[in-house]
Amino acid sequence: MKASASLSPTVYIVDDDVSIRESLSSLIRAEG
Repeated sequence: MKASASLSPTVYIVDDDVSIRESLSSLIRAEG
């Protein structure tokens, strides 16, 4: 099975610590 280049991967972050969630979100956005 080949992945289509037009599809964007989806990452779900589940954490009850707001600071961790925000840090991971910023890191992922920065790295693309």
